[in-house]
Amino acid sequence: EEKGDDSENNDSDGDSQEDGGDGENENTTDDSSDENNTDNSGNNTTEADINRLGPESQQLNSPSFEASYEIQAENASYKLSLAEQEKASGNLDGEKTVNKQVSMPFNGTAGLEMEIVREGEVLASENLTVNYTAEGSNDGSNDSSGGEDPAEVTADLSVPSSVHVGDTLEADASGSTGDIINYTWNFGEGTEETRKASTIEHTYSSEGTYEFVVTVNGENSTEDNASETIEVRSLQEPLINFRNPLDNYETDEASIQYEFEVENASSDAEYFILIDQTSTSTGTLQEGSNTVQKTVEVPEKVFNTSIQVEQNGETYNSEKRTINSSKSAPEPDILLRKPTDGSEYSSTDIEYNFTVYNGLESSTYEIVADGGSVSTGELGEDGKITLSPEATLPEGEYTTHIEVDQGGHKYTSESVSIAVGQTDPDPSVTFDSPEDGERVSESFDETTDVSLNYTVEDRGWAQDATLSLENYEGDKIDDRTHSVSSGQSYSFTFEDIPTYKQESEAEYTWTIEFTGGGNSETFGPSSFFAKRLEHIDVAELHSVEQNESYSGVFNYSAMSNSRNGRILEIVRNDTVIAQRSYYESFDIDNRVEEFWIYEKG
Repeated sequence: EEKGDDSENNDSDGDSQEDGGDGENENTTDDSSDENNTDNSGNNTTEADINRLGPESQQLNSPSFEASYEIQAENASYKLSLAEQEKASGNLDGEKTVNKQVSMPFNGTAGLEMEIVREGEVLASENLTVNYTAEGSNDGSNDSSGGEDPAEVTADLSVPSSVHVGDTLEADASGSTGDIINYTWNFGEGTEETRKASTIEHTYSSEGTYEFVVTVNGENSTEDNASETIEVRSLQEPLINFRNPLDNYETDEASIQYEFEVENASSDAEYFILIDQTSTSTGTLQEGSNTVQKTVEVPEKVFNTSIQVEQNGETYNSEKRTINSSKSAPEPDILLRKPTDGSEYSSTDIEYNFTVYNGLESSTYEIVADGGSVSTGELGEDGKITLSPEATLPEGEYTTHIEVDQGGHKYTSESVSIAVGQTDPDPSVTFDSPEDGERVSESFDETTDVSLNYTVEDRGWAQDATLSLENYEGDKIDDRTHSVSSGQSYSFTFEDIPTYKQESEAEYTWTIEFTGGGNSETFGPSSFFAKRLEHIDVAELHSVEQNESYSGVFNYSAMSNSRNGRILEIVRNDTVIAQRSYYESFDIDNRVEEFWIYEKG
């Protein structure tokens, strides 16, 4: 195996020894040639092949170039290096093409090497010494013989300020200037390394603070250095075992005994006992394992608590526990009155109305819509509390309810569905019957049944309607509530409505109130009369004479205080055979009436 480090291993045209005219690598066929760059000696089971495709020449026109190879081996791995720095690597099981963009780390020559390895044995390698000379510089060999004194060198260093133990640190001194021969790297832990490359990688095995120094070496023993301080932190995170109190612990004591363990604590570690994210107790930890027991005063409420550890500038937290140190509280009942289920609102400002029974002054409520909180507040008093808060919701459809936090527990009302930001029109209605001012009774009965009929032309935003019936004094007699639809007629019968002799007392009014989406509108009133006819006292029937075959003449006296309508009936054998209606004053003596009977006998 031959690993050429300089131009003497290459042909005069600048190509490596793979130049055979047909583009194929000679080292894959000739095992006896001393000029082979690939070693396949003695065992076909270790056969490997490397064919460099680029660069084709030693002399580079740019410090950045593509290294390209065709490689082949079974159950092996490959590594590409430039100036002894790994640029690409991977597993190899068969044929593979490797293309890698690389850059010269300095002005001059460097070795480009591809290796194929199996179980620590190099199966094949291919080397090329490449050269790059920047414009305006010398011949690129960094050889100062026979030339003028070189300019002074200036060191520049770029490294991260902190890493963890075991992490790979990358240092870069490529910003250094002057005719540089090599770089000496001191890692601050008693080791250093000199190499031509302007970059280097290093791994620290223990935590601490290190002074990282690079010395730039130039011609004629010129040198300069640059340094940075690096903080190497422990990779181990502290392990927090929160033992006591347990989750959902309840107590009426003013203090609680905390107990927890911390493993892998650093020398600068501190702990904090948090109550609702606020530190209430703190202390220092010893390096390694710690067990902490501490009595902490707690507030009289429901709160969250956890343990926090700070070390090496990092913060670590245990799981949270919920603790109830409040007094025992009754279980509240919640009645949500507004909004009602299915309500539609044109406005985004929604009025809620609810009552909490068995509430406590310190308890809080929360208006929840689709699982999110939209408004909160305190009940403010004990016992039965009715509240009417407003909440603003964006346009859309929601499921909403009320939550009450009391005694460390949450209680919820029923959920209702609402639509917010609707633009439905106002409802419209027609009162069908009875017509306004119509008489609905022409009898002597003291009560009557009344059928009220109306049609909803367009329900608009309305969900429900309430038909209300009132007497002449404005007292509600009865009502009917029902859901409504557009274009639908509705009829409701009110039974045993009192009738009255006086017209003023016999007047009834009815109205229709539409509700929905937090809106309401009342239509009406319309009126009707439930008039009761009066019986007349007949003082004396003076005579009855037959006038014609089917006519009788009645002479009678009658008295009545009424000045309203009445009916005169001719009765035979309990059957009304004729009647006459009157709507004028009726206070007479010796009145003569002629009736057509239309019946013999």
